[in-house]
Amino acid sequence: MTRLSTATTDAEGRYAVRDLPAGAVEIRVVPVREAPSNLHAPLGVVRLKTEPTRIENANIIISNPSLMEYVAPTVTGAGQPGGGGFRRQ
Repeated sequence: MTRLSTATTDAEGRYAVRDLPAGAVEIRVVPVREAPSNLHAPLGVVRLKTEPTRIENANIIISNPSLMEYVAPTVTGAGQPGGGGFRRQ
């Protein structure tokens, strides 16, 4: 069974997701509007241990500036609100 949790960043780009299961967790940026098919939002996999783990100051890097208009409501610099999704694989 796939469990989906979401987090929306605050004005400073911070987010928190709690109670994720142990094992492989896919982290992806969810665009706020549909992006062209040649632009792909970042995603990756984090492997969580069975014991409680706190991960702080993790960064999602968007290296393609063309993607910013699709993942942030407004683009004026770093730390803009966007969205994120967390899916167990």
